[in-house]
Amino acid sequence: MTAPILGPRGCLPCAVCLGQKAAESDKCTHCEKVVCDGCTVQCEKCMDLFCNFCSTSNYDTRYDRTFCFGCNEEERLANKSARVLAARELMPLEQMAID
Repeated sequence: MTAPILGPRGCLPCAVCLGQKAAESDKCTHCEKVVCDGCTVQCEKCMDLFCNFCSTSNYDTRYDRTFCFGCNEEERLANKSARVLAARELMPLEQMAID
């Protein structure tokens, strides 16, 4: 394997935008590729840093949130469970007996 091409001041090309502005210590927690500050996001649940490709925006609540894929799945399942419980609380007793 060949060594990465170094840019000015020892910067590496960002794996997302391909700009010469990423430090070797700036890596995505999931894919471990070198990513610049502009292409890095922080998961709002686990607080780790991820590249734009290994994170997702979540629109389940009033405010947009950014999660890594693992935390997004956990949050999605938690919100689904909360909605099911809320729906059961509002359900009439007669209908609950049918279920």
